Amino acid sequence: MNRKHSTRRHTALRLACIALCGLAAPLIGTQALAADYPTKAIRLVVPYPPGGPTDIVARVVAQKLQEQMGQPVVIDNKPGAGPTSARSRSRAARPTAIP
Repeated sequence: MNRKHSTRRHTALRLACIALCGLAAPLIGTQALAADYPTKAIRLVVPYPPGGPTDIVARVVAQKLQEQMGQPVVIDNKPGAGPTSARSRSRAARPTAIP
């Protein structure tokens, strides 16, 4: 795979993630969630280094989540192997109980 095609693919994936976050953000604050959940800080894993476009979007989403959920949102940048690395770290995290 040539480098130009790979860059276009990464850009398309980033745009898809941004769109998905934008569509999902209003759903997170719905009343379907329990009033006392979450009880701890929310950890948002970003699979890219800080300062990039994905990080900036994550910080905007985190700010809105914090306003809607009433809990602090922590951005956890995990650069490296891209989404694969972040996904494996998220899977390894301790699960939280949803009432």
